[in-house]
Amino acid sequence: GRALNLFYEGLGLPLLHSFLSMCLVLETLFTIGEGEILHKLAVRIAKIVGREQDLEQRRIIYERTKEVYAARSRIVHGEKLIDAVDSEVLRDAFALARQSLQSILLSEGLLRLYSNPGTTDKPLEKHIKKEARDSIRDFFLNLDLSG
Repeated sequence: GRALNLFYEGLGLPLLHSFLSMCLVLETLFTIGEGEILHKLAVRIAKIVGREQDLEQRRIIYERTKEVYAARSRIVHGEKLIDAVDSEVLRDAFALARQSLQSILLSEGLLRLYSNPGTTDKPLEKHIKKEARDSIRDFFLNLDLSG
């Protein structure tokens, strides 16, 4: 739900905030924990968005994700202005966020995983939240280790 809200609200924001909102959509969907976040994020997006495509297409998605996040980092850390970012990279951020949400919404298994009540921002018992996070963490671990 959080990712859908970020996506929808991001569409009506000025370009800089909208771009960053799309990056947050991707982070919300594909990151849990710390460590090598960019690589994990790029691999997970490539596998989810490109799951029905060949290896070369997944590599392209992986590289596009890395380019989006390089631009995001330069903006967030004050090295670059949004106006200096290649328009193709901006389009990629929106496309990756949309394609990721679409892939999840159209996959019964992924939708069930992301619809677990423990994934909501609502206050719930700690064990329910932990079980939901563990399920997603296990899914990503299996995804990351798959060929």
